[in-house]
Amino acid sequence: MSRSNIYLSKIKLEKKIIKTSLGSDLKNKELFYLCKRLSFVNRQINVLLQKSQNEFKYK
Repeated sequence: MSRSNIYLSKIKLEKKIIKTSLGSDLKNKELFYLCKRLSFVNRQINVLLQKSQNEFKYK
């Protein structure tokens, strides 16, 4: 997965979560879950980016 694809996926995911949270009447518990989920996905994306940077350095 290219770096630009990872960034685009991240932006799409963030937009989707923001639309979901703004478009419905969420309770604090649901917002808390969404934030935790987004931070988890964000960490995964950062790990993928780091791996791709490391692979690029060694080529």
